[in-house]
Amino acid sequence: HACALSEGGNIDCWGESIYGQTASPPGMFQAVTAGYRHSCALSSSGIVECWGEDLYLQCDTPPDTLTWIASGDNHSCAITSEGEALCWGNDQQGQSSPPASP
Repeated sequence: HACALSEGGNIDCWGESIYGQTASPPGMFQAVTAGYRHSCALSSSGIVECWGEDLYLQCDTPPDTLTWIASGDNHSCAITSEGEALCWGNDQQGQSSPPASP
């Protein structure tokens, strides 16, 4: 599947949606990212919403204020407002365990 953000901040997703990964939430967003069977979006207030498959808790978003997001196979990562990397979801190969900041 794929997702895109309109100029107005609305999300459009299309493609396979067995797990609801194309059923984007209403609202205005500043970024959107598509993982394997989940999608996430970043609101202008820094809150992340994820939807779709949640087998590895990849849709259980952190409560932190975030400034950037990216999704992988069954995980997502973000940058906090303090500049720290933060990831959640599948960590079988360490993909959700970013290195500590120097």
